[in-house]
Amino acid sequence: MSNYDVRFFWGDYTSRQRQANGLKAICYVEQHFNGTDNPKSGGTEVIVSYNASKTSRDWGSSYAKRVSKALETTLRHKAQGGLLVGGYNGRGNGNLKYTSMPAILLEPCFATNPLEAAKIRDPFTQRIMAAALVSSIKEFFPKGGLVAFSVGHKGKTSSPLDRGVGVVGGGVEADYAEAVLNMAAKMLTGYDKIIDTPLEENEPDTRDIMGARILYFEARRDAHGRLAVYDLPEGDGGGSYEVAGINNKYHPQPARKLRRMIENKEFQAAEDFAAQYIVGYTDAVVRWFDFDGVDASPDYQGIEFFLRDSSFNRGPTGAARILQRALGVKTDGRIGTKTKAAFKTQLTDDWKELLDQLRSSREWYERQYAHRDENNKFWNGLVNRWNNAREAALDIA
Repeated sequence: MSNYDVRFFWGDYTSRQRQANGLKAICYVEQHFNGTDNPKSGGTEVIVSYNASKTSRDWGSSYAKRVSKALETTLRHKAQGGLLVGGYNGRGNGNLKYTSMPAILLEPCFATNPLEAAKIRDPFTQRIMAAALVSSIKEFFPKGGLVAFSVGHKGKTSSPLDRGVGVVGGGVEADYAEAVLNMAAKMLTGYDKIIDTPLEENEPDTRDIMGARILYFEARRDAHGRLAVYDLPEGDGGGSYEVAGINNKYHPQPARKLRRMIENKEFQAAEDFAAQYIVGYTDAVVRWFDFDGVDASPDYQGIEFFLRDSSFNRGPTGAARILQRALGVKTDGRIGTKTKAAFKTQLTDDWKELLDQLRSSREWYERQYAHRDENNKFWNGLVNRWNNAREAALDIA
């Protein structure tokens, strides 16, 4: 039987640390992955606070050396044993300085380096990172006790949609960080003693998750994973530029606002505004689930998501036509009693079959109304988008 317990802490970073203090955790770990403008930057480092104890520094250095050797990455700050005190420009201090126990912030790889990003995405390599963390904890805290885990970026009260830097090849920093910590927690506890405190009011609701997922599909980002202004190529049809799919032709005012936010380096504010605009713009599809005064959308969230994604891409009328085509009714773009009756029947009979029909309908719509096919330069990207939206719908359902 393991003598370790693990608890995940959520909320803003200061709150996490104080919660861990109150429960008398023996040690505190925050998992991140690094990012930079230079895709060649790489290596392993561990951040400790300016007020870090000797145990924190020795523990952090031990972990950094283990991971650097196991992953065959460069050990950064070699003269300091892989440690960066305070983080870049002191940003790491706030994540750790309020802890009353040894605390380290892990940066084993660079998400913006293609070679290291491949390691981050690989489940086998994730297990290597988790095992190195577990070994270091057992070395420095052999008597056991409560271990505090913090997933970088995810679950913050002030920025609930923050997920950190984008990972080259797909995904975001926070999701992979959480995967590594989950593996480490299971290794430490023997699978049966993991305590995960609920996010409660900090947890985004399903509507926010849908908006954030569409934003993830749409967003162009800089090397730090921050939203970027994207100059649209000729033939796109959406104007001259966009931010997270919000273009200056069909969404001129929010597009201008987002551009100003990014120019002013208000990146998190831009992220939150874009996600909320997306869900607000696509809220119209929820009315299609109103059957005799009863909202059925909570029972079919996968379908709701796919229709929201369709609506954001092709507008509410386009999404209505896509739904009507999938249902086999007149494609006039108006959701009336006949469309609703067919919709209710299909949802009840087999909503997953309807999802497949919706996926086919998006392709039909593109050919019929946008006049695009396999010869169009955007076609492969569209096909990937429809397929990814279908998979996301199944995940959300």
